[in-house]
Amino acid sequence: MSYQDLITCPICLENYTKPRYLPCLHTYCEECLTDYISTAYNKEENGFSCPTCRMPNKVEVSENISPKMAAAGFPINHMIMTLLDQRDIENKDVSCNPCSKRGRKEPGKFWCYSCSAALCEACGEFHTSLPILADHRIAPLEDSSDVPVLASTAHDVCEIHAGKKLEMFCQDHDVACCATCTMVNHRKCETVITLFDAAKSFKETSANTTESVVKEIQSLIEQFDVKIADCTKEYETLESATESRTEEIQEFSDKIINHADKLKSDFDLKLAEAKSKKMMEIQNRKKELSNMQNMLSNCEGILNAVDEKCSKIQMLTIIPNLIKLRDESSAKLEEIKQNPITQNIEVVIDQRIEDCAKVESLGKLIEN
Repeated sequence: MSYQDLITCPICLENYTKPRYLPCLHTYCEECLTDYISTAYNKEENGFSCPTCRMPNKVEVSENISPKMAAAGFPINHMIMTLLDQRDIENKDVSCNPCSKRGRKEPGKFWCYSCSAALCEACGEFHTSLPILADHRIAPLEDSSDVPVLASTAHDVCEIHAGKKLEMFCQDHDVACCATCTMVNHRKCETVITLFDAAKSFKETSANTTESVVKEIQSLIEQFDVKIADCTKEYETLESATESRTEEIQEFSDKIINHADKLKSDFDLKLAEAKSKKMMEIQNRKKELSNMQNMLSNCEGILNAVDEKCSKIQMLTIIPNLIKLRDESSAKLEEIKQNPITQNIEVVIDQRIEDCAKVESLGKLIEN
């Protein structure tokens, strides 16, 4: 990460203004964080997720607590403030602290090591003229070679008690504190030493400690890289497996559909055959009835002709045959009436097919 990245807000992409950091250590401008909380706040979860890493942050926003108040509740990132001041000092773009508090912007010309503040020419002269500030070490900013020290000491102030410098260090809580904190919040702590002694002790071990922590972090980063790579492989494996399962399901679905189409085709053929058979029976019966009707009409014509033009002897010869044909026709007609041809064809679906239509799923999904 470059120096510019460290002092650039990831939301507005400008240099930080009042940088405040979340528990995950991601930092944002107070105004940017306010706007983000306004839109991203989740009432059900009573908080919001970090814009960068999505880590949840519990914070209350209500009628009495505005998003701006919620954003201001997160601590100032003094390290970022130090880097910003360090850049300004190096660029000779430092404003006078006392004038800034009065709403004025005057360039800083001096640096008070005791107050950790930049002073303009007028404030510098006034500073040295006061007896109470006579022991303060003041030097021109342009003559100062220790820029990091100047920048860092400017923010060594207590966040709880405004204006109080951090002078003590509580080893029980691993926190720097001002004199008021020592008396109020850490009076029961067993090990409270001066910040100078704590810094001296830290310097004696910081090389090894810093190196050790850096190595541990690098090791963790490498392990996370491995796990991220594993996730990528797992994703690809899952994609491949899902594609294979989809093809299997499609293949089975096609098999069912093709089989159903075949069953329907076979059934349509049977239905057509049954219909053809019935149609043939009806056609044959109609033909039979028509022939019998023609025969009886012929008998009727013969009887009328015999009665008018033939002798009695001829009538005695023909009439018995006609009566026989009449009786046979009557018997045949009665037989037909008793055995009508059914005009309906019913379809009874196989119970197994009926059961298939009630199935709600192709099967079960087993995740392993």
